[in-house]
Amino acid sequence: MRSAYKKYTAKDGYYTEYLYYRCSSPLKIGICGVGAISANDLEYAIALLFAQIRIPDNWQKTLLNRLKKRRKKPAQTKDQLKRRLENINYLFEIDQMGRKEYDRKRLEIESALARLKPLKIDKVTKDTAKLLANFAMIWQQATRREQQRLIASIVESIEMDQDKETIYATVIVKRDLRLLFDLATDGEALGIRQKRNNKGKN
Repeated sequence: MRSAYKKYTAKDGYYTEYLYYRCSSPLKIGICGVGAISANDLEYAIALLFAQIRIPDNWQKTLLNRLKKRRKKPAQTKDQLKRRLENINYLFEIDQMGRKEYDRKRLEIESALARLKPLKIDKVTKDTAKLLANFAMIWQQATRREQQRLIASIVESIEMDQDKETIYATVIVKRDLRLLFDLATDGEALGIRQKRNNKGKN
């Protein structure tokens, strides 16, 4: 599904704002069997899903351990990598190395140096963990616009189907947040099977 868009309809001399999510398929293959769906319906279902997620107390330690297992340790030491960086800088300055080769090697060395730095959890992940810990309360107190921003801060895309009464969807969270959600859900997909509900804040 694509991000929401707005449609204005004249009614009794006034303009009313409607917010929808619509299928992204037409942009690629020209066919869409899902069509548009009210943002109230879909975001209400996503909010119910997020409100049920529980972040473990030791999530930061567990997440760091998983990151360490994923990280590939460079073959060279920090001092060796810095010397290599100085060498290619010098060769590039005296025109003994072309731009393309220089950029490739510099990126390789800088990536290796970054992998030697102590691991830490970024601010976005920490803020999202706090949000999920109190999602139901925050959602209830938020304005309609704030609710939309809460969803947008977490969700990358939505794979869905629907009928007249029920929404079926899989929520894909943003890449930087996937380890956190995998930890909270034991790797289970974020699936929704929700009866339509047209209630929502405006």
